[in-house]
Amino acid sequence: MKELVATITSKGQLTVPAEIRRSLGLKQGDKVVFQLDGSEVRLAPASSRLAAGYRSIPALASPKTWQEVEALVGEERGRAPRKARCRD
Repeated sequence: MKELVATITSKGQLTVPAEIRRSLGLKQGDKVVFQLDGSEVRLAPASSRLAAGYRSIPALASPKTWQEVEALVGEERGRAPRKARCRD
């Protein structure tokens, strides 16, 4: 096991050594999780809430005609769909 040393600043900040950042794929702005297990601490990349939810809800089937779009909007607003207008 390799050990790398870092110093905690007066504000409690810590610089993660470059070798560890590269190994974990961390870049500026990424979040990390400190996992405490007794007297041992593990550092891991934090999972993004957005990434965790990605594709968790299936996409809606796309409407095929403008009338279907108007019907969907009407349903959302609680109204009956309008009749199609003819344009000359």
